[in-house]
Amino acid sequence: LTGQGRIAEALRATREARRLSPGQPGFALTECELVLELGDDEAAERCFVSLRERFPHFVPLAGAQVYRFRHEFDKALEILIEAMPADPGDNDRRVLAWTYMDAGMFDEARPIVRALFPRFFGENEITVEYRELFDALQAAIILQSEGRQDPADELYDQMLALMREADRLNDGYGAIDASIHALRGHKQLALSTMREAIDAGWRQSWWAFRLHYFDAMKDEPEWNAMMAELEADIDRQRAWYDAHRDEPIEHIVRAGRDRGPS
Repeated sequence: LTGQGRIAEALRATREARRLSPGQPGFALTECELVLELGDDEAAERCFVSLRERFPHFVPLAGAQVYRFRHEFDKALEILIEAMPADPGDNDRRVLAWTYMDAGMFDEARPIVRALFPRFFGENEITVEYRELFDALQAAIILQSEGRQDPADELYDQMLALMREADRLNDGYGAIDASIHALRGHKQLALSTMREAIDAGWRQSWWAFRLHYFDAMKDEPEWNAMMAELEADIDRQRAWYDAHRDEPIEHIVRAGRDRGPS
């Protein structure tokens, strides 16, 4: 549901799963993340605080997402660094590096990303696998920040080729192609692929397009109109969720087959 942009329905289903399995922190974490996807950062913040109180040994780094959403990067980094385990895994380091990058702190992010994905920074020819899309994107942005546009473009070209063979929603790449075109300054391609993504139903992580990577697109009225369209749809889905959050889940599933909130 989330991959198809049906965030409100996904949140309602997750809430039901949490009711049936109250001792599972994973469902509670997903609920917090989906509340944020619906644009309610205050409710998401309360959700993450409650999660930490109920599951003190389950300290999700995802709690920092609220502050990335608000562009309060100092607070996000404070939470991440405090929660970082002594021997952090690759995903922990990815999240920390992305947050440094979101804050424009590329000097801090660069050694983390280079250590995570050394083969993207070497001199040998490489092949990007589909499962590496997000990793390659992170590496390409770092390469651009170093003024190494040619190797960054090689990664971007391979990523775009992989996405042309995949399904935007079911394979989970969402609007990465639009982000690549925007990062490369190819504004018309960014506009057309963003239009395609929105029309296909993509919504997940819509708010990431408010980050500084896409500032150059703010000069484009069509881009600004699409961002407003996205936010309006998120507002509509949040209103749908508020109206249906306590309905029996079977009623929602049956209605979703006929019309859904989208």
